[in-house]
Amino acid sequence: MKLKIFYTVFFVLFISFGCSNKKEYFIPKKDLVPLLVDLHIADALGLDYSIKREHSIIDSANLYGSLLSKHGFTKEQFDSTLAYYAIHTNEFDALYEKVFAQLSKLEDDLKSSEEDEADISGPQTLYNELKTYVLPEDSKNDIEPVSLSIEIKKKGTYTVTADILLYEDDQSINPNMVVFFWYDDGSPKGHREYFEFKPLQKDGKTHRYTTSKKLTDKKVTHLKGYMLNYESQEIDWTQHAVVSNINVTFE
Repeated sequence: MKLKIFYTVFFVLFISFGCSNKKEYFIPKKDLVPLLVDLHIADALGLDYSIKREHSIIDSANLYGSLLSKHGFTKEQFDSTLAYYAIHTNEFDALYEKVFAQLSKLEDDLKSSEEDEADISGPQTLYNELKTYVLPEDSKNDIEPVSLSIEIKKKGTYTVTADILLYEDDQSINPNMVVFFWYDDGSPKGHREYFEFKPLQKDGKTHRYTTSKKLTDKKVTHLKGYMLNYESQEIDWTQHAVVSNINVTFE
């Protein structure tokens, strides 16, 4: 399907420029590929309505002529080359695979650039938990921390925030909010890169806790954490807390 489309464009160019069979005018493959890439980009720009409207009428012949001049070739050389490939279609297939590869790379680079510009505009919200956890009522077991686990791919700075209230009668030891980058390295807990630990206050008031860390390791696959982390105890104890507005942003 790709080559069928390219053949169509190719023969439109062929008809536009006419043909010649003089071999002395043949354009080498190494020079023809970048030339055809530029011609396809010019065609795409010419079909863009907004560009047509801004620049009035685009003269295709003048545009192609300018591109030929830019690459150091004449109309006669291009005509002769098109005539040759109109007969040697197998060589044309191989040639256009290279053209297509370069066009695909340019498209990927453009998309990547657009994503980078979007990132510059400000933090992106990756996760926003609307539920409010009231513990121990919302615990599946008697004691269970509120956990977080989301997939991540991009390098950059990740920030986790949560509103946490610990009542004065909460009996957890050294309560804190712990967050870390994670990937499976074959170990029982996986590889972890910890954010700054955030100790939690037991004063019966809601506090907003925030921790951030820059991701540089490509192997990382998840951001994980526990909004209510604490030391284990062998005796029964009472948990009394409220967690809300868990949020993850990327910048």
